[in-house]
Amino acid sequence: STVWLANDHHLARFVAVKIGVANSLGHEATILRALSTPPNGRCPASIPRLLDEFILKGPNGCHPCFVTPPALCNLRQSSFSRLFRVDVARALAYELTLAVAFVHSQGFVHGGILSSTALLDHLLTIVPDIHLRNILLRARPTFHNMSIKRFREIYGEPVSNPIHRLDGLPLTRSTPSKAIVPL
Repeated sequence: STVWLANDHHLARFVAVKIGVANSLGHEATILRALSTPPNGRCPASIPRLLDEFILKGPNGCHPCFVTPPALCNLRQSSFSRLFRVDVARALAYELTLAVAFVHSQGFVHGGILSSTALLDHLLTIVPDIHLRNILLRARPTFHNMSIKRFREIYGEPVSNPIHRLDGLPLTRSTPSKAIVPL
């Protein structure tokens, strides 16, 4: 999938739009929808809210898409030395513990499925993959008050590279003329 930062004119705020691989059966939006509306009505603030979901029909098929509040970075990116002050580390550990406990209480686990060893071919193993690169930090509320001009002053202009075919022929209608480099 690819995640884009977008400006939602109806909500008057920035949002993250995640666009899945064409014709994929992504379950992430289904899980986020279930986590956003638990039976008891209480969801921790650390769980991203599903704001919208839709299907994008393109030349390569149908892409599942969903919209959430944006995250600015992951824990690995947030500290050059990978060390946090003790009070910050405690707060992060506390919030992560609450989030994981909530996700588990709703019957979900963050992880991947690995096939088992040859001795236990009939079993599957779920391996948790919580690490610094997939723990995201949400944006401050003031982030959403920024204009696009101010955003680009702080974070820079998008960097793009033109796309050219190796055989020199013109691009097809479904091929974009440039690629945007991720932040």
